Amino acid sequence: MKFIHCADLHLGNSFEGLNGVSDSQMKILIDSGIDALNQMVDIAINEEIDFILFVGDIFDNHKINITIQLKLRDIFEKLEKHGIYVFLSLGNHDFQDLDNYSFYFPENVYVFPNQVSTKKVIIKNEEIAVTGFSYKKRWVDRQIQSYPKRLDVKWHIGMLHGSVFEEDNLQNYAPFKVSELISKNYDYWALGHIHSYHELSTLPSIIYPGSLQGKNNKEITKKGFVIVESKDGKLCPRFRELTVLKWVTLNLKVVKEQTFSEIEDTMIKSIEKQTVEESKLVIVSVVINVLSPNAELVKNLQNGYMLRSLRRRMDEKIFIRKISYTTEAFFGDNMLDENILLDVKNKIFEKSIILNLLGNLKEYEFIEEYFKNENELEDIFEKTKLKLSGDIDSYENFRS
Repeated sequence: MKFIHCADLHLGNSFEGLNGVSDSQMKILIDSGIDALNQMVDIAINEEIDFILFVGDIFDNHKINITIQLKLRDIFEKLEKHGIYVFLSLGNHDFQDLDNYSFYFPENVYVFPNQVSTKKVIIKNEEIAVTGFSYKKRWVDRQIQSYPKRLDVKWHIGMLHGSVFEEDNLQNYAPFKVSELISKNYDYWALGHIHSYHELSTLPSIIYPGSLQGKNNKEITKKGFVIVESKDGKLCPRFRELTVLKWVTLNLKVVKEQTFSEIEDTMIKSIEKQTVEESKLVIVSVVINVLSPNAELVKNLQNGYMLRSLRRRMDEKIFIRKISYTTEAFFGDNMLDENILLDVKNKIFEKSIILNLLGNLKEYEFIEEYFKNENELEDIFEKTKLKLSGDIDSYENFRS
């Protein structure tokens, strides 16, 4: 017996904020979700998979685009022709009141209702039970208590789109404790909601497969799905990577003796190394660490010239999303005291302080996730440091 576990496809993601992409690059972005899914389906057929688990957030929005739904139906019909079952649950993005909403999928597809339920199937003369539920609204309380103990079947699999319980965080996404999952005695737990691969337990396997592709520049870890195969009385998972769309963050250091042209040539070589043959588009964010004063470079960064120049020189397969920079705070004789900066960073730019200042705004998932991201906080701090340095220069110029 062999199956695929995937989650968080977010079909219909709009990729907002990518200004400057060409028409051909935009088409790749729009089609990338379905392209990644088609790649996975081809692998499923070649590997003679028995069924596929889609664990929540198949669609990016609960207002489901009819065109995307029809494309998904065509894909499911292709799976049906090859005798592959589909078990599908909805998550916090594509939630639906399933008493008042219907999907017109082929008969090989089982969509879990809003209540925890179990579906049994016979595959290769073995009885398999799959337990799960679909979100009825964006926020869902604990559901794990409604999951039954392991049934008397060959294999029992749990599907759960949710987050691990944490005392200090909002518990809006079907929170659970790993110990609670283990206590059900299932053979495999197929999780969803987290967009990067995480294995929470090996016996039994409790796994977040991550998403098939990254939604934005924060999602730079490997993307793909999990193939699970029964061997010697156990279910053995292995990760399978997909690279239709690749997000990359590139960190570069610039020393004093480098000219602008030399820096640009170095950047191009570094960026081109990030491409892989399987990727249709690589989206690159560049962070330059300026280790000493370089007026020409800073000017070309601030006025956007370097970004425009790099985009012109790049292959169509590469899109430079953004170039940001950090400094060691060298500004003539007015070098900022690094000890003071470190003190400011620790006392003001600490994650718990930021989240506390957000107040009720952190109830919005995208705001909470943004300010919990260490890279975003570091970026805000660097911009603050530059602003402070600029203010010092302005004050010194005024005094003179």
